[in-house]
Amino acid sequence: MTLRVYSQRDQPELVDVEITLTAAEGAPARHIVRAGDLQKRGQVRASSLVSQANLCVPGRSAADVKVTTTSGATMPGPPITFQPGKIRRVGARIGPISMNFTGRSCTV
Repeated sequence: MTLRVYSQRDQPELVDVEITLTAAEGAPARHIVRAGDLQKRGQVRASSLVSQANLCVPGRSAADVKVTTTSGATMPGPPITFQPGKIRRVGARIGPISMNFTGRSCTV
C-alpha cells in the first residue's frame, strides 16, 4: 500500500505519520514501512502495533510512505462466481492512519 502525503506549505515540512497494523489471530504478520530514507521492519502478533515514521514532505509537492505486509493467514477469495473462491494469503490490516503536520522545516 502506498500512502501519498501532500504538502500544506510552500517549504518542506516534517510530518509525523502513525500507521496501525493488526494481525489475524494465530497468524503473525511481517511488515516493512518505507518513508524517505527510513525503512522499518517488524512483526505484528495477534494484536495491533503502531508504526511511526517521520517524513519530510517537499513544499508544494508530495512524499510517499510504502507499507508491505506478509502473513501465513489465509481467507477465501471473493465470490465472483457460484463456486467458492480460491483461498488466498492475506497480510496485516492497515489502519487507522494519522498524520501530524508539525510546522517544522526539514531538508529534502
